[in-house]
Amino acid sequence: MARTLKQKRGSKVDQTGRSKSDGKHVRIYEWEFACPAYEGLSSHATRLLLEFRRRYNGRDNRIHLSVRKAARVIHASKSTASRAIKELLERGFIRLLRKGMFSVREGPRDASVYALTNVPINGIAPKDYMHWRPRDQKSSEGSGKSCGR
Repeated sequence: MARTLKQKRGSKVDQTGRSKSDGKHVRIYEWEFACPAYEGLSSHATRLLLEFRRRYNGRDNRIHLSVRKAARVIHASKSTASRAIKELLERGFIRLLRKGMFSVREGPRDASVYALTNVPINGIAPKDYMHWRPRDQKSSEGSGKSCGR
């Protein structure tokens, strides 16, 4: 006996119960906002973090992004985009999987490949940013502040 789902008038689900709308979204949890790693991010790094999470497709944690493309996305210079990427790397929001290269004579340009640390990398989500602490913070001062997870 086949079971059919009752649909409400104006419902945006199909007969199998799956959403018909393209409800893509970028998620940052409240406890991530509370992390010391997130609190001190520059505005360019914050915008770039959102872009990295937007580019994650839910399956493959390999995000291809060149410095030039990052600069266009955050409406900044290449050097500012490079600093924002470095900031995200140092604080543990992303990991570099493969360094890109720019070579006009040797063929196509290859963008660097990054992985988000809030989603699984080889089966484990490391969330490196949860362990990041400012360098000038004394060990006794930072021990009480946590990310909440």
